[in-house]
Amino acid sequence: MPNKVRSSVNARQSPNGIARQEHWKAMKTGRRTSSLCSKNWDPIFLTPRNFCEGEFYVTWKRKVPPTTDGEARDENDGDDHIGFFFRDSEDLEDCKADEAEEFCDAIRLHHLEQPAPNSVVGCRRGAWLDDRSCATGSLSAREYDNPLTATALYQLLKLPRFGVDNVPDADRRLIYISNLDPYYILALAETASFHQRPALKDAIWKHIAHQLSIWVDIPSRGFAKFRLEFFLPYFVLTSLPQGGPSEETTNSKSSGKWEDLSFLDIRTSKTPHKQAYQLYDAQVSVVICGVDDSRWVTYAFVDNQVDDADLEDENDSYEEGQVYRDKIASDHNHEINANQPIGNPREYFLIVLESKVGIALQSWEHLVRHVERAINRHNELHPATLSSNSEKTGDNTIDIKKTFDWTLRTRKLLHKLKFRLSATIEAWESFISPDGDIRYFDDLEDSPTGSPHHVELSLRAIINTFKSLKDLERKLSLLEALSRHAAETLQLRLNVESNETAHHSGVNTEFTVSIISPFALVIAYFCMPEKAIPFNVDSRSFIIANVIMMFVLRLLFFIQGVVAHQNWGWKKIRARMEARQERRVEQVLSADQLPVTQAADLRS
Repeated sequence: MPNKVRSSVNARQSPNGIARQEHWKAMKTGRRTSSLCSKNWDPIFLTPRNFCEGEFYVTWKRKVPPTTDGEARDENDGDDHIGFFFRDSEDLEDCKADEAEEFCDAIRLHHLEQPAPNSVVGCRRGAWLDDRSCATGSLSAREYDNPLTATALYQLLKLPRFGVDNVPDADRRLIYISNLDPYYILALAETASFHQRPALKDAIWKHIAHQLSIWVDIPSRGFAKFRLEFFLPYFVLTSLPQGGPSEETTNSKSSGKWEDLSFLDIRTSKTPHKQAYQLYDAQVSVVICGVDDSRWVTYAFVDNQVDDADLEDENDSYEEGQVYRDKIASDHNHEINANQPIGNPREYFLIVLESKVGIALQSWEHLVRHVERAINRHNELHPATLSSNSEKTGDNTIDIKKTFDWTLRTRKLLHKLKFRLSATIEAWESFISPDGDIRYFDDLEDSPTGSPHHVELSLRAIINTFKSLKDLERKLSLLEALSRHAAETLQLRLNVESNETAHHSGVNTEFTVSIISPFALVIAYFCMPEKAIPFNVDSRSFIIANVIMMFVLRLLFFIQGVVAHQNWGWKKIRARMEARQERRVEQVLSADQLPVTQAADLRS
């Protein structure tokens, strides 16, 4: 276990606490809008509201009154699938509900309640649940046998969060799911309360649709609640196992997509020989929703094809003084102890964002470096095709075409990577801007549960991470520019090769026509009746006729070339005259010698 264990107990201010507060405020200086449009954390969230959840949304919806034709709704008629949770009305078109239903396909509630033996829903342990009460500190935790199957998670989430005898309240609930699949989605949908539904519905769709967002939302109307979210899509470079994808990978349903990168010929120290690599479209989604700073729920979905065994840790313990690893906020460099829970949702949001952005940075660095090395290796192996001074060989055109196709595929890949990375950086810059949602964190030093020092450290780390991402963006821009230049050079060389081939073909055709055509025409002419031929038909006249026909054809070819050259020359002369006229107009206008209204007349 890493030697860094980060405590989340509310740190009291040290003797230099006042200076720290001033430094924290200075980090967020900037020009802001008027107080009327400013973004502030609602003071109602700073004190406990003793809000208790009612029944689940889908449970209430199944109790709808009779339909207009007087017949009651059949409880088993189309209300046990994900669309029932997503759709507000069956009559309304909803593209998000359509995508969710397509992703979950034919999964139904009975699959969760009564899983088949050895089925994925009852065997795959890909979820982690942590429920704690804010009343008695770290010891007030509901102990679960993590990691959980979809069925186990569904059964635990069905239990009331509050008011259960001899069971701590679940004031702060953390739900982590690795490689979100339809069974876990249905388990969450069936156990979501009214105030959780909008956030969960949006989170599920954004995750499976690979959306990008860093956002804080506090509704302007209705019951006061908050939502802090970030959706971070990024790419992961993975090697393809020998023999192709495993059956488990092929049959498992995830939101990510694979792209073959075998054409890059990526090699590492572990795989010095050629090995097929794939680009996986990974996604990290974290949503925190609640009614105050002491009662909130976190949904975290991580889809990066990492083995679920990462959730299993034999050293985890709920006992006092022991470390219980927070699976959402921890990473390979830092451990967050869930036995010392982070009580403030905004502080927890930034700590988790720091962790997940750091993981994404590692994936980006790994990917960009290997792509860069693959490009350099390809250029070293094919210097002749990329050089303008290369000697011509019989296979030169074929090599140029292969290199051109490879360059186009590489350029397309670089554009895809740069577009995703630039969008990620833009989302963060919008969040951190003077009028961005970071303003909701300005008053953390006044929050009874917040730790400004931890927030300051996390914010610094996130800023440094995005500086590194900007460096990678610049490197991708350079590689893309070099690939574009190489593609243009190769395209010109292909055009030259094509023109030279056409020229040689034209010369051969002209020579063939000059030799064979006169001979064929003379033979055809001499086959006419002797009365139609004004001279004697003999070998001497046959030779003279062939010579004359050859001369005539050569003369026609010459005239055709002269005419074509003159047309090209006239076009060139006209272009020069137009350019000279345009320069004269610009000189006159720059000297203010003519009114602007006469400029168009001069140009015309």
